Amino acid sequence: MNYGQTRVYGVSLSYLMANGDRSFSYYEIPAENENEATDFVRQGFYREHPLAFYEPDVSAKLLYTDYWSYLRF
Repeated sequence: MNYGQTRVYGVSLSYLMANGDRSFSYYEIPAENENEATDFVRQGFYREHPLAFYEPDVSAKLLYTDYWSYLRF
């Protein structure tokens, strides 16, 4: 991550629940790149659903770059 800036990604997660319904969630994740953001959400999914035998649908899109959040005085 460059000093003085951070990228914030919008990450969508969807998966089928046991009753057949589809669940959707949305997160805003600060990360270096799309892969890091999707991996973070995917790891959280598997912590909450340790017996899940399928891969959830996860996608990320760059929302904005925040140039002030990591500045230290």
